[in-house]
Amino acid sequence: MVAACCGALDENFIPPTINYEEKDPDCDLDYVPNKSRDAKVNNILIITFGPNGTNTCMVLGRYKP
Repeated sequence: MVAACCGALDENFIPPTINYEEKDPDCDLDYVPNKSRDAKVNNILIITFGPNGTNTCMVLGRYKP
């Protein structure tokens, strides 16, 4: 997961939401359906959930000298 997010930061793209088929009219989020989108990515939030209730969050950001 972290490697994929580092790739998105390095290559400037937003990974797709896989198997997105039907838009919910009550949800106005900007989904990226089924195909990645080129965009300048500066920060990424990674949220993972483990099988025994273990949860981890990590924020990655572009280095600014």
